[in-house]
Amino acid sequence: MEFLKKHGIEAPPSRTFKSLKECEEFVWKSDYRWVFKTLGDNEDKSLSYCSKSPADMISRLQRWQKIGMNPKGEVMLQEFIPGIEFAISRWMGKSGWIGPACINWEHKKLMPGNFGPNTGEMGTVMQYVRKEKLWDDVMEPLGKSLSDMGHMGDIDLNCIIDEKGKAWPLEFTSRPGWPAFNLMLEQHKGDPIKWMYDAIDGKDSLEVSYDASVCVVIAQPDFPYSKLSYEVTEGIPIYGIKGNPKHFQPSGVMIQNMPDMEGNKTVERPLWVTTSCYVGVVTSTGPSIQTAINRAYKTADEIQISDKIVRNDIGKSLEKDLPKLQSMGYAKEARWQSN
Repeated sequence: MEFLKKHGIEAPPSRTFKSLKECEEFVWKSDYRWVFKTLGDNEDKSLSYCSKSPADMISRLQRWQKIGMNPKGEVMLQEFIPGIEFAISRWMGKSGWIGPACINWEHKKLMPGNFGPNTGEMGTVMQYVRKEKLWDDVMEPLGKSLSDMGHMGDIDLNCIIDEKGKAWPLEFTSRPGWPAFNLMLEQHKGDPIKWMYDAIDGKDSLEVSYDASVCVVIAQPDFPYSKLSYEVTEGIPIYGIKGNPKHFQPSGVMIQNMPDMEGNKTVERPLWVTTSCYVGVVTSTGPSIQTAINRAYKTADEIQISDKIVRNDIGKSLEKDLPKLQSMGYAKEARWQSN
């Protein structure tokens, strides 16, 4: 937030606290709706929470304290700003930005309609773009300072666009996002080692597709908690995979002999099987967001795992949100439908 302020970019008003107890005491005296985030060295994004009211936030803070979920380091409350979440990212090499900017929309909740616990991310809509207002407003001004600091790799800035069209930065991700990087691999052309090596050497050889793209996470119980032992989550057969498909990128997967069908006959052959509750990511591209969505779910439907977990509405809210963003000057290169 200090970094943004230094570059003339306003972030949502916020307060920091040394503990959950201190945070709770503050909310008791407040009449604002707050968003809770961790600030220390804590990878557990399930601790992020957008409250419905001060009472709701207090109840959540009390619950975390009761079950011993105390974050490492300081915590933060940001004032809730209603609007549409919309993010911008770009890769950076030794000599500065490489490749074009990339717009994206994350879907963090487990269930359709944005219900259930935070998972980190259940799927993403993404598109590389040649020109973008969000880039001009919040990311381009940071380029020289990021390069001077020695940053290399991807950096993403997630924002909320309020009803007046103002972009409010919410959080940085200064690493490849997950599962966003799976989707980038679908969009990038050529050998990834080549353009990454060139970036470290101060050259820009990153070539991308400018099509819309969508990714969907495929999981199994006990996702998103990951508390079951490997004996429980390992060895579940993944049917519907033929060879090594281009549009399903495995994560918690290995190969072992399993029963399979050959016509009407049951045989044993090498199959992909699970090794964890986070199984893999379906990726797709298309000339429009709707086309990419349809292609992603066609592949997702073909993949069969007992007790498969998949969110079935990734990207669909953009049918309403994209025209609103475009009326404010954002995401002009994205299309919901093909002509």
